[in-house]
Amino acid sequence: MRGPRRPRAWSASMALLCAACTRTEPAAPPPPLAPIWTLAGEVALGEVRPSSRPGFEDGSALLGPTCRTASERLGDRPPPCRAELWRPLRPAGEAPGQERTLLLQVGATFLLQTPLGETVRSTTWSALGSILAGCLQDPFALPPAGDPGAFRHLLLGAQGTAWVLHLSGENPCRLSGEVRLGILPDGVSVEDLMADGLPWRAGGAERALALWRAAARVEVRDHFLELPTEERILGLEALVHDPDPEALTVLQQLATSGGPGSLDAARAIERRAHQRQEPP
Repeated sequence: MRGPRRPRAWSASMALLCAACTRTEPAAPPPPLAPIWTLAGEVALGEVRPSSRPGFEDGSALLGPTCRTASERLGDRPPPCRAELWRPLRPAGEAPGQERTLLLQVGATFLLQTPLGETVRSTTWSALGSILAGCLQDPFALPPAGDPGAFRHLLLGAQGTAWVLHLSGENPCRLSGEVRLGILPDGVSVEDLMADGLPWRAGGAERALALWRAAARVEVRDHFLELPTEERILGLEALVHDPDPEALTVLQQLATSGGPGSLDAARAIERRAHQRQEPP
């Protein structure tokens, strides 16, 4: 004998309950990336200044024994080249995670591999301008701007990816504060940068230019023969555009020395004279 027939509403409710019993909760989203990343290791080959940073296991494999592997990938000519390992900056006492970011640099090109993707671009930022570019030289140098108290951080987040150079003032242009070099999106921020105590956009740039020229005069006068070829060219070019009479004196001394660079110095004197004859 059949039992009493249950109402349809009751049957529908039971079906919903059973479906709820078998439903699985969605997987929790991964934790957000730490916004600040710090340098954890470096491997360098070629004509680069020595670094006190420890190496890391696969850094040499990224570069190849003579930078060949990195050069073939980035289409640049070695040397110099280097690989950097970056880790998220964690609060004190928090266990480090497995996240990592890699920087691969060959000459004037770098590859950045982050958890957010991969980017290849030039190591130069046109928005830096000639003065700040001259003060910083290689933005990836360790330490930045030759400043013993300076360091570089990497920022990752919804607002973009950027390098941040933290400067202590112990550099030829007496830069202190921060320079932000945007990778994605591209751009330069100097809102927190000062030169010899002056905000960059309120007299600091002009002060930095004067200090940079003074440092170039000393560098060419006292250390010209010790400088790499590229730095010799930059030093002579700085003296060509330097209005201080001392710059001409340094060029004349080098031109009459008869040693290496004397011919280049003589040509620099000619360019300097021609430049001053041109109408403003």
